Amino acid sequence: MSLGAALAGFEGRITPISIDQTPADNFVDEVTQIAAAAAELLEVDVALPEQQTTLCYGYLGDGYGVVGDLERSAIRLAAQTEGLLVGPVYTGRALGGLIDLVGRGVIDPNETVLFWHTGDESALHAYANELCR
Repeated sequence: MSLGAALAGFEGRITPISIDQTPADNFVDEVTQIAAAAAELLEVDVALPEQQTTLCYGYLGDGYGVVGDLERSAIRLAAQTEGLLVGPVYTGRALGGLIDLVGRGVIDPNETVLFWHTGDESALHAYANELCR
């Protein structure tokens, strides 16, 4: 995403929300290396702005695949207001993080936001008991 944004001249902010990586995992370094390798493969010379690879770690919850109130609330809100189904493991956690960031004023409610739905809604069935609390 950062590479595509840099190639397109996008000047906005990209805020990836970690759903299971911690700062100790060196995930930002790994993503930066993948983006550099992709740029080399595409034979493009582009510098990735550092702020586009800053990962938000504040929404790890109780761990990978563990549904909490953050995910539950985001899943319900998206379904009830937009008819949008989001899964509990990836998208529900990231959407919950986005909603919290807006609620706390980190993201201005008047900003234009593009949220990347990663398509894990099929997991809703496996987590039915955890979601219906």
